[in-house]
Amino acid sequence: MPKPEVFRTHLEDVEIWDGGMSSPIVLLRSEGGGSFRVSLLPLRDRRTGLSAQLTARAAIVATSTLGGRLPTFGEVSAIDRVGYRLAPVILPDLEQRAAVPRRKGEDSKAYERRVRRDMASFAWLERHDLRVLEQFRKSAWNGTDPVANFGKLWIGPTPPGTGKIRGWSDGRGGWIQRGLRPQHDDLHCDYATKTYLVIS
Repeated sequence: MPKPEVFRTHLEDVEIWDGGMSSPIVLLRSEGGGSFRVSLLPLRDRRTGLSAQLTARAAIVATSTLGGRLPTFGEVSAIDRVGYRLAPVILPDLEQRAAVPRRKGEDSKAYERRVRRDMASFAWLERHDLRVLEQFRKSAWNGTDPVANFGKLWIGPTPPGTGKIRGWSDGRGGWIQRGLRPQHDDLHCDYATKTYLVIS
């Protein structure tokens, strides 16, 4: 079997995604009573025009280079609480599954590994982001609230060599990935891992 396709945004191509707004950074109240400034959208890959696909390690470097850091667990909760919440785009979808039919005798774990093999590829990133952006075209986003559920967000702090993700809220306190502990090493990335910039 060929190696999985992996696409990663180059650090020199990472930029703040302004979404056409004059102020791409907004001030929010944190759950602890303080405040923080956060990007309205995930960081962008200037070369592809889509969200930047970064490993946990690269996300830390990218946010630091831009003068900030990754959001914390509580800050992602604040984004979800007051932000404009999109419907999560979760892959593989039915079309992708139909293109990779289950083999005779293949157990469910083996099938899931095979159908998700290229989840870090550019094709998966593009498929995800175009569907998210389609929601924008049909939405009433005011351009001043941060966007929640664009993907799953890298959060900090996290132990060296690890990556923590918090994301895909149902709006009722449930999360597909809660971010209570590291889920990956710091070289992981996939179509849905997104990086928001926080400036304290």
